[in-house]
This record gives sequence, C-alpha cells and structure tokens, in this order.
Amino acid sequence: MIQRGVIELNIYLVFRVS
Repeated sequence: MIQRGVIELNIYLVFRVS
C-alpha cells in the first residue's frame, strides 16, 4: 500500500512546484 502514498506525494509535490 506504499504506492498510494507515493502517488499522493507526487501529486502534492507537482502542485507545490507548479
């Protein structure tokens, strides 16, 4: 179930960087 956390982190980082 780690993949879900990784995906959420990726989306958070993308929104933060944008």
